[in-house]
Amino acid sequence: MDKEAEQVRESKAESESRIHKLEKKIMALEARGSIQNSQRIKVEGESKAIIDKKDSEVRRLKKCIEELDSVVLKNSVRNVKETEHKMGQLHKELEASEQMISGLKEKVAEVVNREALVMDRVISKDREKGLMGLKLQWPVVAASVGAIATVAVVGYFHYENQL
Repeated sequence: MDKEAEQVRESKAESESRIHKLEKKIMALEARGSIQNSQRIKVEGESKAIIDKKDSEVRRLKKCIEELDSVVLKNSVRNVKETEHKMGQLHKELEASEQMISGLKEKVAEVVNREALVMDRVISKDREKGLMGLKLQWPVVAASVGAIATVAVVGYFHYENQL
């Protein structure tokens, strides 16, 4: 019986030794798990802080974009109004120039018609009309008047732009 008691004591000591080793391993695993859990929580907290910071930056940038859009819209509306005003002024100047051109054309036509009548009345010795037989060519006269009127309009606009 002593032998059996001795064996039981030895097996009990071995079992306690194993239990003690296993308890140490369990505590080490729990400590490692606790460290990993605290690291995970720390990383999650840092990630959340970074995400919050980026979210606030995104909101700030969206606000800046909205402000810039409103400024661009205001400037566009103002530029459109200024352009329309300038177009109206140029249209009025164009109408005035057209009236001036038509008046000049009428005056030139009157002068040319008077000269044509005078030339028709002048008859030389050999019965030729006008300036040594030359007849007035209306397309050439109209082109000349148009060129003169164009030069006058260009000069007028150039003078206005310098003011």
